[in-house]
Amino acid sequence: MRRIQLTGHRGAGGEAPENTLSGFRYAKRLGLTAVEFDIHLSRDDQLVVIHDATVDRTTNGSGPVADFTAAELAALDARAAFPDWPEPCGVPTLPEVLDVIGDLERVQVEIKRDERERLERLVPAVLRLVSERGLTDRVVVTSFEPVALELVQRHAPLQPRGYIGAWDSQDF
Repeated sequence: MRRIQLTGHRGAGGEAPENTLSGFRYAKRLGLTAVEFDIHLSRDDQLVVIHDATVDRTTNGSGPVADFTAAELAALDARAAFPDWPEPCGVPTLPEVLDVIGDLERVQVEIKRDERERLERLVPAVLRLVSERGLTDRVVVTSFEPVALELVQRHAPLQPRGYIGAWDSQDF
């Protein structure tokens, strides 16, 4: 028998600070069976979970994610859309997020657009961590960026992956 899979976008982005540990914990409390979140590379080559290429919209900081270390990102407060949220929410690393959501049925990891040289460091690091955690069969690596998905294919041919298209134009 098939059932509906409930997937939280950026954790529970409409109800909790998006792409934060608190948001992922909240999504699990809601009973969601899957989550989607976004990966960028920090200045010190750490895998960090944040949607935008800058910290401006979601945190109390300003500037490109790539200009911050993981520690600096963790020190920001990502409650911009939820100022009354009861606890501060830093920008987490991928290992921290997997510690919280690693037992979910399905995880969609979206690799955000970046320079090829940075993607060549980011993609293998994501795949290595997913494999080390025994999550290969439950993780789908997605991206708008074909280069990222080509790198996934090269480094882990059996890793499920998905192309995200902006289907609002004929180009896709």
